Amino acid sequence: MSTSTPTNLTPSQIEKQSIAIQKDIADKKAQEAATTSLPSEEIERQRKDHLVKAMVARNQREQFHHYFDGMNYNQDYQSNEDAANTYLRPKKNNADVRVNTATSEKKLEAMMNELLSMNIQHEVRAFDNFDNEIKFLGKDLEDMVTRSNEIEREEGMWEDSVRELVTQRALFVKEEFEERTVTDKRSPNKKHIIRRTRKRVIPGRKVYLGDMTLPAYRFNEQPFILEVDIVNKQAARALFAENPNWGKVKPGGKFNESLEFDARGFAQWRLNDVDKEQYEIVRYYSYPDDEYQIYVNGVPMLPVDAPLPWEWEGYNITMVTIKPIAADFAYGKSPMSSAKGLQALENETIRNLITKMRQGLRPPLGTRGKKVFSKDIWNPGSVTQGVDKNTFQTLISHEGVSNSDMVMFRQISEITEEFIGVSRVAQGLTSKGTQTATENLNQLRQSIKMMGLAILALLRLRVDVTYLRIYDILENHTKPIGRKLDPFTQKTVDKFMSFTLKNTDLGFGEKGTKKIIFTQRNFTPGERQGLFKEEQRQKTRGKNIRLRTINIKELKKIPLVWYVTASQQERQGSEVDKLMINEKIAQAASVEKLSAGQVRTNWQSIADDMAAAWNDRDLFQTEAPQELAGPQQSPEHQDELKDFDRQIKELEGGSTGLGQQLTEASRQQTRLPSTEQAVAQAA
Repeated sequence: MSTSTPTNLTPSQIEKQSIAIQKDIADKKAQEAATTSLPSEEIERQRKDHLVKAMVARNQREQFHHYFDGMNYNQDYQSNEDAANTYLRPKKNNADVRVNTATSEKKLEAMMNELLSMNIQHEVRAFDNFDNEIKFLGKDLEDMVTRSNEIEREEGMWEDSVRELVTQRALFVKEEFEERTVTDKRSPNKKHIIRRTRKRVIPGRKVYLGDMTLPAYRFNEQPFILEVDIVNKQAARALFAENPNWGKVKPGGKFNESLEFDARGFAQWRLNDVDKEQYEIVRYYSYPDDEYQIYVNGVPMLPVDAPLPWEWEGYNITMVTIKPIAADFAYGKSPMSSAKGLQALENETIRNLITKMRQGLRPPLGTRGKKVFSKDIWNPGSVTQGVDKNTFQTLISHEGVSNSDMVMFRQISEITEEFIGVSRVAQGLTSKGTQTATENLNQLRQSIKMMGLAILALLRLRVDVTYLRIYDILENHTKPIGRKLDPFTQKTVDKFMSFTLKNTDLGFGEKGTKKIIFTQRNFTPGERQGLFKEEQRQKTRGKNIRLRTINIKELKKIPLVWYVTASQQERQGSEVDKLMINEKIAQAASVEKLSAGQVRTNWQSIADDMAAAWNDRDLFQTEAPQELAGPQQSPEHQDELKDFDRQIKELEGGSTGLGQQLTEASRQQTRLPSTEQAVAQAA
């Protein structure tokens, strides 16, 4: 805020000012109205405790460390960024060569493309406290995680994650839940609530660990974590303008270890240098102590001993490294941090080669006379008096770059390539000499093996963020978002979040649309029967639909243990996916033939896979089944109805489902999700 902004204006005069000046006046008046008394003893006690810990975390990270190649963390972080972005350093003198080979950047791009093309996906399984698997519940949560990832459009986050992972010594990803009220621009009186989950990559320089001796896989044992960010005035005001302590926040400031407040209650402490009109936001998390606090330029924004804003065990941040350095060190080593030394050597080598080439083309000369000659005398067509070929003498004996120099340069490039672990084939370059397809394939496989640690780290990342997303969904999406009319009971009930997945696996070899809805009750047998008939009617219209509901009240009664795995899956419609379908057809036909007809192939399932792979819903034509009507049903439809009814009973803990898995003590109070209403009724 500008010090020249007037505050002694009348309300009518203030209304005539611009919106920015009005906000500046409001901020200045808030600071003037802020209490002049010092904070209470409890606030001061907590604040000093947190800020002392923050200084300890900062100091241990800013030390020159052996594992950081003799640099502190920020210097090492910046050097990795420079290598990944082909930073061109300024010239040291006029004769210096300003050039960078960009080998590391190109290898990094090749590695990122290879890792991103692997399409790492998750698989979720649910167990009760007796280690009995609750199959359908695990699949439902897996689908909800998948759909929430689609809603948040995680592709951009995933690209940032892979880049940070292969560039820096650690990757930090945060799980966030956003809830805000939005006003409809077309109807100002109409408002609706947006509730969504999202993942966010936190640059490593913004995270301070409480204990750097704990390895990354023990991240939840950290005594505390600091997330530090520096934002402009508009962003800080949007976040904290309604906070009662906002008037005490003073913008700007330099690094300051003082923990005291001044006479007006302003904090002097800063963790970093903050420019004028900017604010340092420090978020303090402590899972062991269940404490959460936000400091804006050293001023606390939350009450004393505020708990963590989530209910699950552990932090809402995960930490992943590629290659551990030591068992008692948190940070690891990335391909870029391993190769940047060789990259610097390669850059220095090519600078020397260019210098040597210049010397060969225009060698330095010497003269015995006292006369000083301009270098312009070597320009074409120039005429210089009193000079002959014996006036000058070359000062070097070489004629430029030799073959041995180029051999050395290529050797350094190959060593750099080996350090990063990406072959020329994976990078899209042609290897020297003529190679067969088998040799190229083997080289590509060897390149993937060399990236094994990076692939394992990516698998761990997918598993960790899936765990956090499951906890986020169960905590926040099981809360009502409005009211609606129940089509069965004709009563107004709470409305919950729903998840809709298209072209997904419905079980029993079928694919279609699946909708999962949170509810507060189980359905009666008559309602389930009506839902099944509705699904069959939709099927006759070419719409394969399954509706799933999860009873929130029953869900909270079950002590659940989640188990998440990750695996590589071919992207639907890729060339490899199409080739795999051909392989599936050949093997299925072979099994059916060898079994002499005892095992029959579900060709409809294979046809659905082919239509999805080629993105052509009309690829095959099948006769639609007759619509079910009345009690007179064919034996096939009766068997299908029995199978579906059996599935429903399993979902609700009937005699064939969860009831057989649980002990007698918990059998009566535990149920699995049941099937919900039709799509038209649930919308």
